[in-house]
Amino acid sequence: MVRVLITNAYSAENRGDGAIVLGMLRSLRRAFGPGAVEITVSSADHPADAGFYPVPVVPSFHSLAARVSRRGAVQGVYFLAVLLPLSILGALLVRATGRVPPLPAGLGRLLRAYARADLVVAAGGGYLYTTSPRRGAVMLLVHLHSFMLATLLGTPVHLYAQSVGPLASSLHLRLARAALRRVRIIELREAWSAALVEPWNLPVPVHRVADAAFLLEPAAPDPDPLPPRRHALRIGLTVRRWFRDIVLQERYEAAVAGCLRELAARHDLEAIFLPQVTVAARGDDDRDTA
Repeated sequence: MVRVLITNAYSAENRGDGAIVLGMLRSLRRAFGPGAVEITVSSADHPADAGFYPVPVVPSFHSLAARVSRRGAVQGVYFLAVLLPLSILGALLVRATGRVPPLPAGLGRLLRAYARADLVVAAGGGYLYTTSPRRGAVMLLVHLHSFMLATLLGTPVHLYAQSVGPLASSLHLRLARAALRRVRIIELREAWSAALVEPWNLPVPVHRVADAAFLLEPAAPDPDPLPPRRHALRIGLTVRRWFRDIVLQERYEAAVAGCLRELAARHDLEAIFLPQVTVAARGDDDRDTA
């Protein structure tokens, strides 16, 4: 039985991330064979995701930091001062003794999942990026540490269908490059990610692949709960809180609203907002923006 730990899962309440993890589960089971693989997911939305994925779900470094405070700055300090050193020390002790040392409950459970794994797979997605030289370094470090911890245990790491970049400073670039040099396989979703990584001359195979969500089988359509009006132009759209900068966010929302007004002036318009992300507990909910 091969034990696989999927790290860096965000939340099944992000429909895209949930589809990615479900696609990964299907792919891993097909690759190893029925009944030959045991998969665990480390999720930032633990324990909520435990009721969604058909496999065991353990905390992540994100969810452990979020237990301390909802403020990002406090979470970052807690990760750097507590979670990072304790997890590194714990991994080194596991490597030396074969046993997980006493640790705070959530961190101990997470480290046991790493210690049991034969393979660690970083979930597909777009989280290896930063947008400002002054912001994002700690978050990038959390994401990198979430799969690099496995290398301290001698466990192989596979980066599954990733986007890499942009990286807003040379420090961020060096952190990402140093981490990616230590994995076994890298899969990239886009040409621009491949173009960013290519000059790094990484000593590992790098492959272009499709997003993991495309591995899902199409589901049977549900009966339409909102029958369309006859001759109406029905469109579905998602609006996100894309920007920290209020001016940029307002400009984006005004552009979406202007597009809808233009369509309404020309057609009998029926617009339906389709929330992609509804992680209300983390302040990430498309319904608020809509």
